[in-house]
Amino acid sequence: MDSICCAFLFFGEKGGAADGVRIRKIRKISKKRTGLQIRQMMTDRGITVAQLQDWLEIDSPQAVYKWLHGVNLPSVTHLHGLSQILNVKIDEILAVEEEKDDD
Repeated sequence: MDSICCAFLFFGEKGGAADGVRIRKIRKISKKRTGLQIRQMMTDRGITVAQLQDWLEIDSPQAVYKWLHGVNLPSVTHLHGLSQILNVKIDEILAVEEEKDDD
């Protein structure tokens, strides 16, 4: 599986047709494209796998390689650390697929 689904919730206007909470869209996070983005950001900043492993206190470099090859996504804790190290927002790390119209 190359992607993970995310459900986005929204709150409708009170008294309107969309009153309450509903699932708006299901969007997928591409593990492969996210890994490519992380790799590019690391390259642009001259950051090595060994440095990330050390700074994020990861026991094995294989975890980082799994992100870079699109096998796994970083945990929320590691995404937070990556965003600080790379000086970007978490949204800029994750590769979310574009929304498609259902019409």
